[in-house]
Amino acid sequence: MLDELEHHWHGRLADQGRPLRVRAEPPLRAPHVSAIAARHILDVLVNNAMRHADGAVTINARATKDGLAIDVDDDGPGITIAPEELFQRRAAGSDGHGIGLALARSLAEAEGGRLVVTRWEPGARLTLLLPVRTSS
Repeated sequence: MLDELEHHWHGRLADQGRPLRVRAEPPLRAPHVSAIAARHILDVLVNNAMRHADGAVTINARATKDGLAIDVDDDGPGITIAPEELFQRRAAGSDGHGIGLALARSLAEAEGGRLVVTRWEPGARLTLLLPVRTSS
């Protein structure tokens, strides 16, 4: 999934002179979610990082106690919208705030995961937390 994500976004960011860094900290277990859903959520996060910052975008996958965390970082000014409004659905407007994060969070929750802000500034970090397969 990370390879596909890197392949999809590398060219778009490179066209803007921006690097994309994708890292995985082993050992990682496979998430117990729809790959299509996880990919859609990550596309929203990378697209937001591309739109709201000017430098590098970093994706880092790491194991957590109960699952898998995938961080998407940018080096922009950070998140300037109020915390209670960030994941609210609203009509897309000229200020760039639309419904992408709200839908991504709903999709994460529908898959048994969570989408949270783990750094507000400087630069933003949004983290997708996913459950992993357990041994039977």
